[in-house]
Amino acid sequence: MQPLCHVDESSALLQFKESFIINGSDSSNKLACPLVQSTPTAVSWDGGICDKDTGHVIDLDMSSSCLFGSVNSNSSLFQLVHLQRLNLAYNNFNYSQIPSQGRAWSLLIDEKCTNATLPKFYGLDLASCNLSEFPHFLRNQDELQWLSLAYNNITGHVPEWMWNISIESLRVMDLSFNSLRGFDHFPIPLPWINLAILDYSSNQLEGSLPIPPFTTLRYHIPNNKLSGKIPQWICNMDFSTGA
Repeated sequence: MQPLCHVDESSALLQFKESFIINGSDSSNKLACPLVQSTPTAVSWDGGICDKDTGHVIDLDMSSSCLFGSVNSNSSLFQLVHLQRLNLAYNNFNYSQIPSQGRAWSLLIDEKCTNATLPKFYGLDLASCNLSEFPHFLRNQDELQWLSLAYNNITGHVPEWMWNISIESLRVMDLSFNSLRGFDHFPIPLPWINLAILDYSSNQLEGSLPIPPFTTLRYHIPNNKLSGKIPQWICNMDFSTGA
C-alpha cells in the first residue's frame, strides 16, 4: 500500500517547522495538526497535502502560523521537490539574521540556492511576511500562475528581472500595500501574456502608468503618485487608478 506521505518528506516538514520559533500558546500551528481529510487524488491535513498516488507533498499552507525566523539555503523546505503551492502569508521572517556573504534577507533564500534545489511553484503567497525586498529565488520561477507579495515592507523599484518570471503562465500578481516607488525599465505592455489580475495599489509609485497586457481583466493601482496620460483602451477595463 502506498504510504500517505513519504517518510523523508514527513521528516522534512517536521524539520522545517522546528527551524522556527513558534508561539506555543498559538493554536494555528498547522503542522502539529493530525490528518483530517482525503480526496480521490490527495490526502491532506491542516497545512499540507500529499498526492494520493505518489505520496509526495504537493501543497503546504503555513499561513498565520506565528513563525519567526529565516529560510536559508539549507532549509529542509527545499527537500520537498514536488511542492507546487506554498503559502507562508502572515508570518514574520525578519526575526533573526543569518550571515550570508555579508548579506541577510528578510526572507532569506540566498544565492547559493540553485535551480536543482528550488521547487517550481504554481502558486506562491508571501503576503504579510515582513519582507523588505523581492525574494531573489523568484528569478528561477517560470511556472507561477499567481503570486502575492502584498502587505510587506518592500521599498524602491520593481527590479527588471521581475519582468522575466513566468511570462506564459502568470495570471495573478499582487504587489499592493508596499512602499514601491517605481519600476526598472518596464516593457510596454507588461510581458505576462495570460495575466488576468494585476494589483499595484497603495504604494508610492511615481512616473507613468505601467501598461498591462490586453488579457488583463482587473487592474488596481489607486493610492499612488502616478502621472501622464492613460491610454484610451484602458478605460474599457475593470480597473482603478490613483492620482
